[in-house]
Amino acid sequence: MLPQPGRLAGNAGRDHRGRASSRDGKVVQEALAAKITRVWLQRGAESAEAIRFCTANGIQVISGECILMFAEPAAFYHKIHRFFRGKLKE
Repeated sequence: MLPQPGRLAGNAGRDHRGRASSRDGKVVQEALAAKITRVWLQRGAESAEAIRFCTANGIQVISGECILMFAEPAAFYHKIHRFFRGKLKE
């Protein structure tokens, strides 16, 4: 049985000074323990430590991207961001 999404999501975020917190490290450790093989670390809430942990433990990680650009239905401004992101990668 997988953990409830709220339990994992509740551990991510930023500290009171607006910096990425180390709590994302705990989240990816919980993901590994739960045999989760892919994680999304929301833009601005990720840390280099958590990304390294994922890479070292075979967890595919997406970071530096806003999930709202890819979720459907996407708002107009997220579609615009998606369009320009695609153009910049060409």
